[in-house]
Amino acid sequence: MKNTLKIFFRLFVLAALQACVSAPLTPQEQAVRVLRKSDAPASCVEKGKVHAPGAMSVTEEGRELDLKREANKIGGNTVTVDRTDANNTVFGTAYFCDLKISSP
Repeated sequence: MKNTLKIFFRLFVLAALQACVSAPLTPQEQAVRVLRKSDAPASCVEKGKVHAPGAMSVTEEGRELDLKREANKIGGNTVTVDRTDANNTVFGTAYFCDLKISSP
């Protein structure tokens, strides 16, 4: 019984550590710009609301990467960080901008 508990505990720890590791961003996800809400682009098309749950990423950088992924999924190449709640979930708005004529 003790061995079974040890094995279960080790598997649980490994699974928890694996959940903390983010997959690398694709080139399209890397290209997504992150702006603050006050810098929301005026000449861009809003694609929708996105969020990065605080429980999924333990760092601000990780949540920013998750926002980039979510914005890219719905066709955005720019995302604003609108707010963060008490659980460290980051909420944003995804936009598609013609980057040839738009500036942050």
